[in-house]
Order: sequence, then structure tokens, then C-alpha cells
Amino acid sequence: MRRWSPPSPVSDARAALLLGLGLGCAPTADRVQPKSAAEDPVQTPAPAPGDSGPGGESGTPPDTAADTAEDTGAPAEACVPASAAELTLCADRFWAQDLDPAAQAAIDAAIAEMPAALRVTGLADSVDRARQLQWALVAAHAPAAASVAVLLPAGTYDFTGLDEPHLLVPEGDVHQRPLRPKLFVARDHLSLLPAGAEPPVLTASGPGADGVHHGRVFLLLDSAATELRVEGLVFRGDASPATFTDPAFSMHEDDAALAFRGQWGAAMVGLTGGANHATFRGCRFEQINGSGISAVGLLTVADSVFEGALPHPAEADPEDATEALFDAVLAERGASPGMDLHAGVRRSYAYGPTVIEDSVFAGLVQGVLASADGFAVHIAGSTFTDIYDHGIYVLGDAPGSRIEGNLFDGVGNGAIKFASHSAAPDPRLSTAGLRESSVRDNRFRRMRNGAMTFAGVQNEIARNEVVAYDPADDPTGWYDPFQVPGSHYPDAFLITEAGQAGWANHISRNTFDDNRTTDGPFEIFLQQRTTVEDRSISGNLVTGAGQTVYFRHLLPCASHPAPCSDHRPTIAVEDGAALVVGAPADCASCYPDDPGYLTELP
Repeated sequence: MRRWSPPSPVSDARAALLLGLGLGCAPTADRVQPKSAAEDPVQTPAPAPGDSGPGGESGTPPDTAADTAEDTGAPAEACVPASAAELTLCADRFWAQDLDPAAQAAIDAAIAEMPAALRVTGLADSVDRARQLQWALVAAHAPAAASVAVLLPAGTYDFTGLDEPHLLVPEGDVHQRPLRPKLFVARDHLSLLPAGAEPPVLTASGPGADGVHHGRVFLLLDSAATELRVEGLVFRGDASPATFTDPAFSMHEDDAALAFRGQWGAAMVGLTGGANHATFRGCRFEQINGSGISAVGLLTVADSVFEGALPHPAEADPEDATEALFDAVLAERGASPGMDLHAGVRRSYAYGPTVIEDSVFAGLVQGVLASADGFAVHIAGSTFTDIYDHGIYVLGDAPGSRIEGNLFDGVGNGAIKFASHSAAPDPRLSTAGLRESSVRDNRFRRMRNGAMTFAGVQNEIARNEVVAYDPADDPTGWYDPFQVPGSHYPDAFLITEAGQAGWANHISRNTFDDNRTTDGPFEIFLQQRTTVEDRSISGNLVTGAGQTVYFRHLLPCASHPAPCSDHRPTIAVEDGAALVVGAPADCASCYPDDPGYLTELP
């Protein structure tokens, strides 16, 4: 989150909103953790000392209290290896620790060319400190220890001007080397940890290697390495709401050289594939250029904060700003960026589940943007606020996923979206989309276009609550779901067009249980679309008062020309739930007047 003292003019509105939600974060030692919506729907404010500094081209952001704290380093006893197999190095004295002779010899050989000016504990210059940290990672790769932890003293590690890839990136690597990662991890079981209570800050500002673009990769886990652990670090870019529409602040410092232009972030877990795994705990991603974390592989995120630069509606229209940015990138690249700009967490490809818990996403185009690839996405106890498009946007097959106990407050286009395509005409054979999964105990407030949209089979949608829109909670009116007459979206919008144009999937054997709104029925809409292949909306159950399920099912092909359906609708309601044939009257996107649908259950 942005820390404000005093707030800059462009951040006043979001600062007020985040403090109202209790999303300011205290220092690492006593951080107030985000709570699930079920535990504390509206959280109490936590202290937020210091200021992350302005974005733009004003140079390195001014130091926070944590940054300017005296860099006394880690306690000497913290740098004693636990065993011959487990090695602990301090980033500010790794060249002079009392280590096992074999480990020391390996480190000495690896850092033989390290400049003497960097072999100083307590460096005052933040750029020199960043260079020293680069050598610390070189040292960490040298010993044969099964695991290595590198402890970072508090302070700023400024990579401004350090445009070359880290020393460990292999020459000739045509995929990873153009990313120019400042820190590169190519060994298993490496940890980057704060040496004390105050968080180390990894930062950079201004244009990078190409002299134009500001986006940098601070940390990259090699595609062949695994078990990277990062705790308590701050990754800080220089983007701001005032610069949001300028692609220079969102694109990589060597954008034209990248093989996969959208697949980069401040921290990266692989790029070209592999069963690599990284864990980020208690980290902060501030003033994000591009995305926060970009992952290819397994990813675990906990107790972390992702703050982007999307303008708050009080400052500028988020839709206009996003469209202007995407148009500018299209004009510069000659190709559309799609939705590959400005997500908190972006999963490009998966080799296992993605787990995100107790984290905060604010001021972003997408909160979490993920390719499912047959693996689950677990997101729990997290908060999504000031998100232009989707809080959670997952594409592909995501069996066994859990979206539980989250708070969505201020989302522009369906807080939870799972998009997928199934080629199986039989819903029992579908292996696409949200399936055998749960969406439970989430709370939705200030939703511009509905709470959730998906297609899939055998899911439980239970105990979710939508708070009625109150203009007093939205002075700008940007999140007003009634702003366009006749275009109010249902709370749960399930269509066989599967959340993505041209895709098709079944909506079958799902259970909706005890979902609610604070001012009327929780509206569930199930619809077969005429524009895609015939898929079923059969076997769904809605149970519990306060829920109304609407459905639009195509006429049978036996008695009606195409578009028609070979499936039969079977929808059951129990315990006070209501069933309506047709569409919600105020939803233009639901095709309420289309004559090609059944008027009653067969």
C-alpha cells in the first residue's frame, strides 16, 4: 500500500479509502494482517508511517523512516551457519563471515572480482548497497549447502542506473537475459529475509536500459530452480496515478527485446517453464510498474500488499485511463497488450496450485490474473479494492479451486471471473473452467457489474453477501451499478459463453446455498447463449430463501431450428429459493426479449 505522510495530491482519494478500509500497513515487526471478510468485513485502520514518495521522473523516491534507519546490519549471531548444510549470509558482510572452510573458499572464488569499495559494512550509498546485494547473491550460489538464507539489513537498495542483467544470468539466454533482472536466483532453496524488524526496500526510478521505459524486474527465479522464499521485503517502482496513461511507466526497460512481452513483473517466478516454486510472505509491492509478481510455476503469497497506480475515480475515470494506456501501448508496440498490464499477481502458466492468503490488492487493472492450466487457484482472506476490471480473473481449467472469505470493495467488472472453453458436448465430461470448486463466504461492496461470472460444473457457491449500493459510499458514482438504465447485472451471471467471447462451457450440477444481499434477493442468472456451441445448464440446485434464479434455455432442436439445444434444463429450488423463467428485467446483457427461449420448464 502507499504510505502517506503527507499525502500527495494524486493519492488523497485512495489514501482516504484505504485508511477507511483499514488497509494501511504497519512496519514488518507489528504488521496488522488483513482479515477475511467473514472475520472483519470493514477493518479498523492500522498505522502507516512514512511516505513511499512521489512517482514520475523526479528521481529516487524519498526515503521512508525504514529507509533512513541506521543500517547497523544483522546481529553477528544471526550470521552463524546453523549447520554445514544450512548456510546464513548477511548481505553487508558475507565476504568476512566465519564460515566452514569449504564454504568460505567457494565464496571467495565466486566473489574474487567484487570491488573492494563494496566490501564495507554499513554502506551509506543506496546504489552501492544494491550492488553489494547483487554480489551477496553471487556468494549465495557458490557453496554446496542444501539451503542458503541471505539477510538484508534495513534501508534502501536502489537499482537506478544498474541496467545490466545480474551476473548470474547465463550469457546467450535469449529468454531471461533480456529481462535484465537485477537479482537472479538459479539455485534451489534460497531465502531472502530482512535482518531486523524494518523492511529492506528494493527500488528504482526513471528510465532503464532503453532510456525510455521505467519497468524493471528486481528479482527473477530461474526456470530450472525451485523453493525461493522471500519475506518482509518492499518492491517499489515509480508509477503513480498522474503517470498511469504513459506507457513509459508500465512497460519493461527493454520491452522490444522481450520474447514474452506481457510476462514480467517486479518479481518473477520462472519464465520458460518448470516445476519451480516461490513463496512471498509479508512483502509489499508499491507504485507498481507493470505487474507485481509474474509467475510461471508454483506460487504462494501470504500477508502481502500490492498497490498499483490506477487513478481513483475522484482523480480520473479509471476506464478512460485504462483505455488510454492500452491504446498508447498498442500504438507503440503495434500489438495489443490484451489484459497483460498492471495486475497484482499474474500467473502465466502453472505447474501446480497458486495460493494467495490474507493479502491486499488496490489500484490495479486486475487483482489476480491467472492461466489455470489444470491446477487450482486458492485465494482466501484477501481484500480487493479500486480494481478497474476483475478482482480475480482466471482463464482455463481450474479444478479444486477455493475463493473464500475475501472482501471485494470497489470493482469495475465482475469481481470474480472464471473463463473457459470445453469441447465436450456431455457436461459430465467437461474439464474446463471452475469445477469441483467453492466460492464461499465472500463479501461484495460497490460492484459496478455484478459479483461473479463463470461457467463450470460441480461447484459450491455459498454464503456470499452483496452489500446494496449506497451513493454515500461512492461520492463519484463510478461504482453505481444502475448508472446505465436497463444494464444492471445479476449478482451471479452464468452463461454458456463461458466468460470469454467465442468460448463455450457447461453450467451443470452447481449448488447455490444461502447467498444473500442486504436489500432484496440474490439474483442468479443461468443462460444458454445463441452465439456459441450448445452447452448444458442442467442439474443446478438453489437452496435457501433470499435467492432468485432466472434461466434462459434455448428451445429444443427436435422442434425448433438453430440456434437450439439438445440439452434439457433441470433446475431445482429448495428452502424458499425462487425460480423464474426469463431474465432479470433490468439486464440488457441478459437478452430479456429474445424469442428463442423456453417460456417454462419442459
